[in-house]
Amino acid sequence: MMTECRRRSTRFPLEFPALLRWHVGRLMHTVRTKTKNISRSGLYLQLQNDHKPNSRIEFEVELPPSPTAETGALLRGKGRLIRREDLGNQVSGFAAVIDRYEFITTTPTVTPDSPVETKPADPAPAERTSSKKSASRRAAARA
Repeated sequence: MMTECRRRSTRFPLEFPALLRWHVGRLMHTVRTKTKNISRSGLYLQLQNDHKPNSRIEFEVELPPSPTAETGALLRGKGRLIRREDLGNQVSGFAAVIDRYEFITTTPTVTPDSPVETKPADPAPAERTSSKKSASRRAAARA
């Protein structure tokens, strides 16, 4: 018997450092984690079981430079957690839908006595969105 695949886009097995934020009441919780895979419509994150974010999240994923470039990028966005699964050893996997995202190019910053770090190169990058409402608002603003 064949099962139907619910995924809308191809997942790529990419493990990158990530920062995840969510609100609990008035408090903003932040945790460092990593991705397990990423697609154009979602991502999968691994977290310790004691972190229980609600359904709305903000995320930042550090993308390394390509082999032909000196700059990396930061994938920053907002989304919603849609599934949690227990992976054992106090770790859970969280699947999230990406509602809105932007890519920010990073440039290396070198100081005389410190290791190389990166910082955003473009303070106001173009925003990408998969939301039909946002696209129609932008179209109305241009008219």
